[in-house]
Amino acid sequence: ILTALILVLTGVASFVFIGSFLAAADDVTTRWYDSKAFANGDPTRLVLAKDNSAFFTSEEIEKIASQKYVLSVEKYGYIADVNYYYREDVDYRKYTSADFEPDYDPINNPDAFSLTVKIELLENDLKYMRSVSQAGEIKTGRMAEDFYEVLSSDPQFKTGSQVEVFIKDKAHWGVSQYLRLTFDVVGETTGKRGLYFSESLCRMLNNSAAMSIICNDGTNLFPGDTLGRFPIAPFDAERFKDFLSPMPPNTTISEDGNQTGEIDEDAQPTAPAELAEDEFVYPSGEQSSNMTTLHVSVGDWILGSWDDDMSGTVEMDLNCVGLLQSKHPRFLLVNPETYDKLTGALRTNQVSVFIQDYAYTDRAIDEFASIGYLALSPFTQGATTKDAKLETERINLLRISLAASVLTLVLQLILLKVTFSSLKDHYRLLSNMGLRAKTAYSSLALLFLFLTLISELIAAAVILLLNRYGYARVVNIFKYLDPPSLLLIAAIHFAFCVIAYFIVSRSVKKQVFTINGFYEDIDGELMEEVMGE
Repeated sequence: ILTALILVLTGVASFVFIGSFLAAADDVTTRWYDSKAFANGDPTRLVLAKDNSAFFTSEEIEKIASQKYVLSVEKYGYIADVNYYYREDVDYRKYTSADFEPDYDPINNPDAFSLTVKIELLENDLKYMRSVSQAGEIKTGRMAEDFYEVLSSDPQFKTGSQVEVFIKDKAHWGVSQYLRLTFDVVGETTGKRGLYFSESLCRMLNNSAAMSIICNDGTNLFPGDTLGRFPIAPFDAERFKDFLSPMPPNTTISEDGNQTGEIDEDAQPTAPAELAEDEFVYPSGEQSSNMTTLHVSVGDWILGSWDDDMSGTVEMDLNCVGLLQSKHPRFLLVNPETYDKLTGALRTNQVSVFIQDYAYTDRAIDEFASIGYLALSPFTQGATTKDAKLETERINLLRISLAASVLTLVLQLILLKVTFSSLKDHYRLLSNMGLRAKTAYSSLALLFLFLTLISELIAAAVILLLNRYGYARVVNIFKYLDPPSLLLIAAIHFAFCVIAYFIVSRSVKKQVFTINGFYEDIDGELMEEVMGE
């Protein structure tokens, strides 16, 4: 019992100390994250793609979600790197500044200035967009389906309320560029605190780079990297009434669609209340005022194609009927049916997967590789600059863990030797009664084997129990150790038990079986014959 107890304690100690050493061998957590490649460096995030850049089907996304270690899947991979700000004075703040006129006289003309409300996006607690697929269970309300609907897991925003949100892709949009939208909260969820956006919105953001928008003069309206700054959105006159204004009424249109600059006395400036399927509204000031028609092509001219035969491409000619006077929101507004037609079939060739813990990263990547997907960890790829303080702490932990492991195993040898020393008198007595050396060594080997296996099983049960009840040290180690690592620790513990056996058996050999360590057993029949004579 005493020996088994010693082995159980050293087994648990070996797991803790050797496990700590193996866990600390990963130095990624001691580095600063560089967001140049991926803005969102969540350690639990993996990015998946196919080796041929093909699109993911719904069935494939369900298969990915069912894999081991997976917590959730964001099928609109791009939005996982897009920030959103929704809590005033936490994520953003509004302020006013005086826009003074050149001849401003504060004494004689104190009203000669205007106060403009401005927005400052704060970097206190950056949040990244998530679609409703990650929202968890809906507690109240219903699923967000419309472009302007969201789910909330923030107690500040209940079902039936509205929330103003600022959306920004810091990696690709300009410093002062963001999308400003007011959403209806239609449900509350059990997900991580924040907002969850409709698939209609996420689908558009995720595929904005696949939209080609050509002006009437043949130029690309939003070329290159700026394309994502001006996504298409469904028109809603009530939501955009503060930004909406009519087309300039004092010009006429030539046959080629350009404004001539001639005054049209009969024109009436009326902002549209709704849009036809071939009409649009766009942000004023982004292009010259002669832009009255657009050719919109949505497909995979950048990424490949929706379908092998290019049948998924959608092309439309649109006419401008209004302007968004503010530079925010930066949308090309179209009829809701037109919006669905332009974006409804878009899919994604990159998904973001969130696993249970960073410790499972390598194992999860191997799991996805085994089913044919390319996977990488943005955190691992972006963690390039070492933190001197964290690196020092890691090295110290490695040293302490290694020293404690060696000390534990050496102490195990000493305790086993002391414990089994009491058996020498028994073996000496039994040897005088005819016990063979081979039998003695075999009995010792079986005893050591039995006690080692029993103690390792008990130690494993203790470790699993501590892990189940959330003992932090054990839980954190357990996450980093895969089955081969656990077997390695058990093998090291077992090896030192084998060493202890040889030390004890050598002692028995020297003090009991002194003649070369062996007595030749007297043949039983010969003994009877001698005794008979």
